[in-house]
Amino acid sequence: MVTTIQISEEIRKKLFQVINQLEKVRKRRVTYNEAIKFLLKEKRDDVSPEQTQALEDLENTIGKSIPPVKEIEWDTFGVKIEGYNVVGLGLYKQGLVSLPESIGDLTSLKSLWLQYNQLSTLPESIGNLSSLKKLSLRSNQLLTFPKVILNLPSLNDLDLNFNKLVTLPESIGNLTSLKILYLHKNQLSTLPESIG
Repeated sequence: MVTTIQISEEIRKKLFQVINQLEKVRKRRVTYNEAIKFLLKEKRDDVSPEQTQALEDLENTIGKSIPPVKEIEWDTFGVKIEGYNVVGLGLYKQGLVSLPESIGDLTSLKSLWLQYNQLSTLPESIGNLSSLKKLSLRSNQLLTFPKVILNLPSLNDLDLNFNKLVTLPESIGNLTSLKILYLHKNQLSTLPESIG
């Protein structure tokens, strides 16, 4: 029978943190859903300082905290964290007119849902989101196609429905991973040959 287990100092500290978190949950006698929310919130402490700062900058822009969520869907307001990274961000209907440059520090982001805001431009740093697969800008105030989107090599789903776009650049065809492009209810009269 094993009577002694040796573990590294780092693992011991992490184990102690988990036990403390569980003890806090037990003492509060919370419901299952409250416990899940509590543990998800604690996960935010595991992300890098740059990602934490980006989330704080977004919260300052919005004027309220962004809650942790298990999944990001089209009408989500929340942040999804996996391991040590922010992988999903839903900022549905938050009245955003701009985004902070620090959003580009969320380099592991796979889905970014910005629908039903008032965005007319995107920061250049969006081009740093090389893992981004899904970007929704539905129902914003885009008059011109944000060319920074052309720097997203993994993008396969782009929703630009319900904006005020008049033209698309020919270079949109360079988004070789793009499989789904929504353009309904814009002011487009033609499409570039590169996507035809």
